[in-house]
Amino acid sequence: MDLRQALHNAVAQLLRPLVKVLLRHGLAYDEFAELARRTYVDVAERDFGLQGRKQTASRISVITGLHRKEVARLQALNAQVAHGDANGADLARTMNRAARVVAGWLSEHPPASASAASGALVDSADGPQAIDAEQFAALVRRHSGDMPPRAVLDELRHAGALTVADDGRLHLSARGYVPQQADARKIALLGQHAADLLGSIEHNLANPPEQAWLQQRVFADHIPADRVDAVRAQLRASGLQALAQTRETLVEHDGGDAPAGPGARRVTLGVYYFEEPALPIPAANGEKE
Repeated sequence: MDLRQALHNAVAQLLRPLVKVLLRHGLAYDEFAELARRTYVDVAERDFGLQGRKQTASRISVITGLHRKEVARLQALNAQVAHGDANGADLARTMNRAARVVAGWLSEHPPASASAASGALVDSADGPQAIDAEQFAALVRRHSGDMPPRAVLDELRHAGALTVADDGRLHLSARGYVPQQADARKIALLGQHAADLLGSIEHNLANPPEQAWLQQRVFADHIPADRVDAVRAQLRASGLQALAQTRETLVEHDGGDAPAGPGARRVTLGVYYFEEPALPIPAANGEKE
């Protein structure tokens, strides 16, 4: 198989789950195609210019295969969308700040139980300590910059990550910030998480092995049906424990709300779980199954 065919196969594979999401939420092909054209132009303009020279519409046209008039139209559209995307930017900002508050809550108000505090994140009564409104406001000040505490509180409640008891104390009902409803917040996470994973793969494809980022997976092709539930539960516990340990490292080294200095980086370690029906096992020696 040549490189071009391998690329075609890889794109077809990664598009399948994306197209499922698009069709499920009513985004038809023409709209997707327009987004793809816009993205081709945007990436070519930002990331594929010649060093020391301003990127031109002619060069964008050459490397994308789009006509120069179409490039100009898409550049103007991209600029218009970027200028008018205040609502999208505000949503992403609120979500990111809410996630930081949850991380701070877990770090500063861990479970009273030693077993839960060890990092074994499982759904149990040994959750993070409940806090009052004043403590929550302090968390917001420390971990979300200038976001109003009420905005963060509403976001966490909307996501199902926080509940308010009758006595007014706040309880963290999830060990992270993951919106539960299929709304704009959950769709936004689709873009963020998938973009980070593909960005890591793109980095490793474009750089020598000694500069590679962590990109590994562990899998089995044939888990018997009577063992799937146990495997799913054990891998969930293992993944959550790894994320808890990672969170401690990131909180320890994070610069907080101080202005980002030269060379500062956004760092992510992701863990995901996936399963699908096992493929049929080929018969040995060409025998029919």
